[in-house]
Amino acid sequence: MAGLESICVKISLSDCFIYIYCLYVQPSSMDKDIYEKHMLAIKSIEKIRTDKDIVLYCGDWNLPEVRWIQNDDGVSFLPIIGDSMSNKAIISRRVTTTLLEIGLSQICNFENRSSNVLDLFYTNMPELTIMNHAEILLIPDEISDKAHIQSVCTIECQPKTFIRDVQNEPQFCFKKADFDGIRDYLEQVPFDDVLNHDDINDMVKAFYDIIYEMFDQYVPRSSLRISNRPIWFNKKLSHLKNVRNREYKKLSKNRLQNPEADTQLFTKAMNEFNEYQKQRYNEYISDVARNSKNNPKLFWRHVNGRRKSNNISCKLELEDVIASTDTEKANLFICICQTW
Repeated sequence: MAGLESICVKISLSDCFIYIYCLYVQPSSMDKDIYEKHMLAIKSIEKIRTDKDIVLYCGDWNLPEVRWIQNDDGVSFLPIIGDSMSNKAIISRRVTTTLLEIGLSQICNFENRSSNVLDLFYTNMPELTIMNHAEILLIPDEISDKAHIQSVCTIECQPKTFIRDVQNEPQFCFKKADFDGIRDYLEQVPFDDVLNHDDINDMVKAFYDIIYEMFDQYVPRSSLRISNRPIWFNKKLSHLKNVRNREYKKLSKNRLQNPEADTQLFTKAMNEFNEYQKQRYNEYISDVARNSKNNPKLFWRHVNGRRKSNNISCKLELEDVIASTDTEKANLFICICQTW
């Protein structure tokens, strides 16, 4: 929305979305219209989200004259404002009441040195969110804004994924199939007699019986190995990731005893991992582009892994050429590959 200091991010999960709306209201601004515009923006998100979706409205709200007390649920906080009729109190009552009526809960009560809570986190699912002080400070404490507490909000969401347990289950390996044997086998099948059934279901069953008998004879089986790691991962990158994770655990443990614990080892391990991962990814992308003609399977594996939908656009355009049918789309891709 124009005139607002805010950003909204929509994260897609397998069965829902997470909406994160982050705002900033200047401390010198007690303009009711600014807060009303933020309320309209939040309401527009509330209209399009479903009951499964998770929303988080956070940022520096700069609501004055508000004291937060813990709610009976033990995870959220309720505003105490008082009966003052000052402009500040009116704005605070208007904002907090509106968000409560929507069904949102405020889950942050981290007071700054002036005993004020400036950074608020409203969500529709307080039971799935956890607020903590940041263990790793993004900004060094000596230069950070003392009016704000560096915090971490964790959203516990478990996307529903259905993965077959085929780690040790033998699968047909068509790369090693005997295609000459398959060709000879199919030439010998009397399809007219085998498929001579009145019921279409019997015909389909007879056809599949032939196909799977052919698979059993000419297509070997092998166990599939499943990895959740990106294809550009190698042993060195896995090692750097393990080093980074170990240093993070050490630092987190040290921070419990010493908030000023040295972050140098963790920062070094994290930078080494990030730099090498970026290098490996760029090498992989270059390899995919360089071998797109000779190894199109690698190209399409990357494309299918990046996109969220398996549908091809109804129209594809290249300069002044428009392709709408499957044949035209295929020919257009051929033209693109030839130009490479």
